[in-house]
Amino acid sequence: MYKHDYEIVFSSGYRIQKSLLEDLDDIKRFYYERKYHKSYDSLGRYLEEGAETYLKHIEELWMHNKLDTASIYKEPDIYLYHAEKIANDMNFQDEGFYDEEDDETYYENYDVSEIIVLR
Repeated sequence: MYKHDYEIVFSSGYRIQKSLLEDLDDIKRFYYERKYHKSYDSLGRYLEEGAETYLKHIEELWMHNKLDTASIYKEPDIYLYHAEKIANDMNFQDEGFYDEEDDETYYENYDVSEIIVLR
């Protein structure tokens, strides 16, 4: 499995670098969302016509090493799901800071603004 590095840019301007290992579930999510223009979930493969067959085909290509994963991992979309999970975790863990002058608590904005694929 290959590791791909990318950078998450948040709306606040804060940036972090992360790595993502190639994963069949991520690839299935990527192809599903591209084809059906809907968020991938475990029920989607049964609800969308032809989705189960389509995803089985992707699994077979993966098992026979016939997927061009290098081109898939050049697409920022495949990183977005993971970046949003990281952003949600950061929002949840951020306690904010209190500004006595304004008498308000401020929180960092961890909304994902951009994904930059590094390699």
